[in-house]
Amino acid sequence: MVCDRWVTDSLVDLRLRYGSHRAAALALSAAVPRPDLGLLLSLDAETAARRHPGDQDPAVLRRAVGLYEEEARRRALV
Repeated sequence: MVCDRWVTDSLVDLRLRYGSHRAAALALSAAVPRPDLGLLLSLDAETAARRHPGDQDPAVLRRAVGLYEEEARRRALV
């Protein structure tokens, strides 16, 4: 089974919208089984902005890139 945008996406979205909420992040992580393989397909903020103009503020996109990188390290994504 392939699941696109699973726990990592949810954790990044949580932090983007509400800041760091350790209890919520732990609950979310505990509720979802760990994948056999997790991949991070990286995209820079400028390219994301060009693909979907006006969808997100550029500062939000730059922040999201950093949060995805943190989560990728934390979750040992390839």
